[in-house]
Parts: sequence; C-alpha cells; structure tokens
Amino acid sequence: MEEEFDYLNLDTQLNNLQVAIHVVRQLQQNCNNASLWTQYQEEIDTLNKKVEELTNDKSEKGHI
Repeated sequence: MEEEFDYLNLDTQLNNLQVAIHVVRQLQQNCNNASLWTQYQEEIDTLNKKVEELTNDKSEKGHI
C-alpha cells in the first residue's frame, strides 16, 4: 500500500511540476524584459531538474 502511495505521490509531483513549467513558459513568452525572461528561464531550468530527479527516483523504484 505504501508503494502505491509513493507512486501516486510521484505522479502528482511530476504533474504539478509540468503545470508549473507550462505557466512559467507562458509568463516568459509574454514578458518584454530581458532580465525577467532570464529569471523565468532559470526557474524553468530548476523545475526541469526536479522533474528529472523525480523521474529517476520513479524508475529506480521500478514504476516506469
């Protein structure tokens, strides 16, 4: 049962991160400020790293 919870928790986290990445990309596309665009890109990079970490955790636990 705990493994199922971990699996769902990882899926929820991954989904939430994908939504956040999408929102930040939308903000980035709509901004007219190079400094702000760069800040958005840094946030996207950070979120993508977290997605990669969670995906690796998920595959190590045998869920992919």
